[in-house]
Amino acid sequence: MAIGHDALSDNTEGYWNTASGNFALGLNTTGFRNTASGYAALYLNITGERNTATGTLALYSNTAGTDNTATGSVALYENTTGYGNAATGAGALYYNDTGIYNTATGVNALLANTTGTNFNIVCKPYLVFVISFFNLLSDEAEKATCPSMTTTFESVSYTHLRAHETGR
Repeated sequence: MAIGHDALSDNTEGYWNTASGNFALGLNTTGFRNTASGYAALYLNITGERNTATGTLALYSNTAGTDNTATGSVALYENTTGYGNAATGAGALYYNDTGIYNTATGVNALLANTTGTNFNIVCKPYLVFVISFFNLLSDEAEKATCPSMTTTFESVSYTHLRAHETGR
């Protein structure tokens, strides 16, 4: 299904695609099970599969990447063949090209990541929290793209949480 000027205009064999917005999935030919919503979302996708792009130019450069989710203007913009990535927030994972299994949440989160793999990041003003699937990583690289203080988390009891919630 396509709604918008040149949405899914080059589709030949692709199936179960949904495009909403001018030029959304515009160059898709054989890719399938993709959803693009927003101006030129997933525009360069040709054979990529099972991608979801919501926002202006989200996943714009994706050609063959699979199983990516981009929510926010220019999220995962440079992604071409990377797969298994999730970007939420304007500019999140913007320069990711071939990186795999990355999760970035927040405006410009993991902005400069290009080929990195297996990172999770939550980036909000004044908070950076980075975990790898394999070990705790340094947050030095992220400080350049998300100026903030580093916060560590410690577990606390339910009673402790209730005390802060109720003011007791």
